[in-house]
Amino acid sequence: MALKMVRGKQKAKIPINRVEELASCGLTHEQIAAALGISESTLYKHKTLNPEIAEAIKRGQAKGLAHVANALFNKAVKGNVTAMIFYLKNRAPTLWKDKPDILPGESIPDPVKIEFVLKDASLPLHKD
Repeated sequence: MALKMVRGKQKAKIPINRVEELASCGLTHEQIAAALGISESTLYKHKTLNPEIAEAIKRGQAKGLAHVANALFNKAVKGNVTAMIFYLKNRAPTLWKDKPDILPGESIPDPVKIEFVLKDASLPLHKD
């Protein structure tokens, strides 16, 4: 990273593409600043003064999120039940939730009772 001298201080020249790359890896502002060799306050100052830096962080975060979302989706499509549940609960929470919303005045439905009767425990359950 190129540094310029300004009134006895070094002025950081922040590489936009590197900021975007770091943000896409899920790094926090503090971690991005550390990776660039600057303080977090310097990163925030440059982000305020230079909209390109703020946009690079947003783009990077969006890329990282898309990458993880695609990985989750692919796991769900391939049959990973945990990924399916997580995906559905987050993408369609009104349809896929553990507990339905009970509005005031509505009654809670009675639990369903299911009984299994095993007629002859000595017989195999299936034939090979």
